Amino acid sequence: MNILRWLAVIIFALACIMLLRSANADFGPYPANVVRVIDGDTLVVDVSLWPDLTERATIRLIGIDTPELHGPDCARPKAEEAKALLFAFVSPGPVKVLIIGADKFGG
Repeated sequence: MNILRWLAVIIFALACIMLLRSANADFGPYPANVVRVIDGDTLVVDVSLWPDLTERATIRLIGIDTPELHGPDCARPKAEEAKALLFAFVSPGPVKVLIIGADKFGG
């Protein structure tokens, strides 16, 4: 009887581990291709969510805040420089998206 109890505990533990691993899969990484760079902290990507299922998404980079290109308080030269740096860094092509979710701007 004691062996059956330990076997049940081991099976339960393995099932929990598998469940937790599959829950974390929702956070990526997802393969994606950069379509264009909007500004120094925002870009548009085609995210590959599943075979033959691609979603175009606007991505805002976490922890990066650069000057805006448009608006009353824009610092155009610095904003253009930030955009060029991001463009050089991601060079429209393959990237990985780690977290997909809405930010304070809804994107």
